[in-house]
Amino acid sequence: MRGFVLSQLRRGGGRLVAAGIAIALGSAFVAAALLGSTIVKTTAYNSVSASFAKADLVVEPGPDADGPLTATQLDALTAISGVGAVSPVKSLSFIVTAGAHSDYAWATTAATDSRLEPATLTDGRLPASADEIAITAETAKRLGVRIGSDVVIESRAADEVVYDENGDPVLDAPEPLAITVTVVGTLVDPAGFNYDSPTAILIDELATEVAQSQGYTLDSYRALVLLENRGGVERVRDAFRADPALATMHVTTVEEKAHEAVVQFSGDTDILTGFVLTFAGIALVVAAIVISNTFQVLVAQRAHLLALLRCVGATRRQVRRSVLLEASVVGVVASTIGLALGALLAQVALWIVPALDLAVPVPTTIVLTPAVVAWPIITGTVVTVLAALTPARLATRVAPLAALRPVELTPVRKSGATRLVFALLGLIVGGGILGAATVLAVAAEAQDPTMFVLAGIFGGAVSFTGILIGAVYFVPALARGLGRLAARFGGVPGKIAAANSVRNPRRTTATASALLIGATLVTMMATGAATARGSLTVLLNEGYPIDIAVTAPWSASTSTSALTPAQITAVQQTDGVQGIARIEAITVEATLGEDAFSDTVVQTASRAELDQVVRSEVKPLPAVGHVAVPQWLGAQDGDTVTVTLDGTSVDLVAQQGTGFAMWLAEEDFAALGGDAVTTAVWLAIESDANPLDVATSLRDTFSELSSTIGDPPPEIRGAAVERAGYEEVIDTMLAIIVGLLGVAVIIALVGVANTLSLSVLERRRESATLRAIGLRRGQLRQMLAIEGVIIALVGAVLGAALGLTYGWLGSTLLLAASGGLQLVVPWRDLGLVLAVAVAAGLLASVLPSRTATRTPPVAALTVD
Repeated sequence: MRGFVLSQLRRGGGRLVAAGIAIALGSAFVAAALLGSTIVKTTAYNSVSASFAKADLVVEPGPDADGPLTATQLDALTAISGVGAVSPVKSLSFIVTAGAHSDYAWATTAATDSRLEPATLTDGRLPASADEIAITAETAKRLGVRIGSDVVIESRAADEVVYDENGDPVLDAPEPLAITVTVVGTLVDPAGFNYDSPTAILIDELATEVAQSQGYTLDSYRALVLLENRGGVERVRDAFRADPALATMHVTTVEEKAHEAVVQFSGDTDILTGFVLTFAGIALVVAAIVISNTFQVLVAQRAHLLALLRCVGATRRQVRRSVLLEASVVGVVASTIGLALGALLAQVALWIVPALDLAVPVPTTIVLTPAVVAWPIITGTVVTVLAALTPARLATRVAPLAALRPVELTPVRKSGATRLVFALLGLIVGGGILGAATVLAVAAEAQDPTMFVLAGIFGGAVSFTGILIGAVYFVPALARGLGRLAARFGGVPGKIAAANSVRNPRRTTATASALLIGATLVTMMATGAATARGSLTVLLNEGYPIDIAVTAPWSASTSTSALTPAQITAVQQTDGVQGIARIEAITVEATLGEDAFSDTVVQTASRAELDQVVRSEVKPLPAVGHVAVPQWLGAQDGDTVTVTLDGTSVDLVAQQGTGFAMWLAEEDFAALGGDAVTTAVWLAIESDANPLDVATSLRDTFSELSSTIGDPPPEIRGAAVERAGYEEVIDTMLAIIVGLLGVAVIIALVGVANTLSLSVLERRRESATLRAIGLRRGQLRQMLAIEGVIIALVGAVLGAALGLTYGWLGSTLLLAASGGLQLVVPWRDLGLVLAVAVAAGLLASVLPSRTATRTPPVAALTVD
């Protein structure tokens, strides 16, 4: 039989194309998922560890530490045998000017060892003395300087709060310095609008002087450690733990630190691996359904040949083995092609990524590990063989003489009570678990929902399995309902198509189930993403109520800083700005009981303007007669706070506020009198504007104003960038998910084509009879197209309904505890699913209709 199988593979390879496509796509999915998860993990680790340069260990204050790393601890760390270099990480901010140009800078100190310097130079070198500085290329462009030019470091951060040794705020900060330094190097600009990435580098001596001029001590909360021998990591860690001076410090390797950061950010990349592989498994399940139908087509096409083999002495076992051997060969070949296709797709993605100008170190080539090579081939082959078991059994079930007659290979059998019991059991038990988990997750509110989510996933899987088992009971009914519409509006071809779509309920159900799985998952993810976006908008409005805040630079001559009219006008005229709110402030004396606080800043804003720019329902402005007090004042809700300015006093009821200043209602603020100044402008950007572009335009504008008018540049904080970042994550994940599930839909489309092919094969004589009595070729094509659309729509409609239900329940499980749950119906995506289903049904009918119409009626009526 081996020779017979090989002969059939050589002579009838074209018949195996459909099965090969399904297998190759499924295997390519597995390969791409494995490679993609490795790339994502490597990228995430490289991105996080980039700030650690070539360090071997990262030392930070532990949970029992009272404050930053001390000089004694750094000396003790340096003295450990095997430690090659220790570099404390320190940061500060200031304004840097050149002539009439100014820019805001966020700086770090240069590393003590070049191997521990995370900054990347574009030109020049890093500073080596107290009269040198390195700045980013963007800052150099704004200042109009180059390497060798002098710039001036002056003032302190716009909203820097100075604290004394007891942690209390100090209002009278030391006078700032104006220090002239020389630019000796330019740096790579930090990614996005991220103030954690430095835009300048100073040596420790100069940074300490600048910090002292701003009224605080320059401390380090992290130190990078380079070892003399990387193999001595554990020995150094043991010595570290044994030193009493380092008892409160926490030491980790760079790999461990990167892993901690990735886990904190994304919940561990292993979850992402499992997430992607789950969709690979879904693709393989859909592929198994398609492969099974495909081999039924193959067996049906060779039914007479297999019967002849039985007549000349082939046993049932030999016939079965021939079908399984054919499946094995096809599985290995197609899986190997799928592996190559998946690897090619992953590599092409890596070639495209650099063009996207991402600020993360993405690998340039894929790495083919033994697991990446083995798993796609193994899974594709095993799934193919398992899918061929049923057709192999059917091939041996018919007696040789009976098989020589033109009969259907797959008999139409009624579904038994056992199937119904299992279907109801899965649906009731799984649905009950999912429903209970959802109710408990909502009741738990802020508690950890992990257990409820896991229970919900299990319940959802069990209930969906029950639905798939019982699909044979309701899929034909829905197909029959759609068939009535087709019969009413489709004429004779519609009536025949409606009858044919339910002729073999089991096969129709299997094919519709392939699309049902894909449609359910696509709709579920689209619903979850839309719900998450709506819910996230509520949460982000609370966490990031202001798109961008422009804060005046600190001034030594006044207790409050002021934006100039030109700067306020510039904000209003910036492209993308939808509205602004001016924050007005004055300095008063506040009295709480027996405690008096002089030089206390109180501020207010127009309610109408705040309503335009503050996204949160909770506005910072209190009601008339109340005052929103910062935590440092020590007031409790309901306490009386007296605010006095130039002999005018107002008694106000305290309520808890945020920030450093106190907030008053417009009316109370006006009652105090005095000359208020605009210390900040909050602005809302237009929905279609890019937050990063708006922030960059503002920085460029303020730098230009500093050169023409002399206004020092204010500080810009871009909360809208964080908002946009979260929304982009949702959109990106949705695009990835839909792309992954699209593979399953493509495989399901192959399944619809295979079902129609088998239907054409089984109805070959019937089609010929219809042609003989006057059915035209166009009508025959129309009949098959309607049949394909009916099957596809059944799967899509059921999948959309199930996906919407599971999407809402899953979103409730995940987001109920966070508050702000907004259940959303993704109408656009639902319409797209149905449109794709119709297109899939029409496209899948093309090849079967060609086969049916090319066979002459006389030839089809002959008995083979």
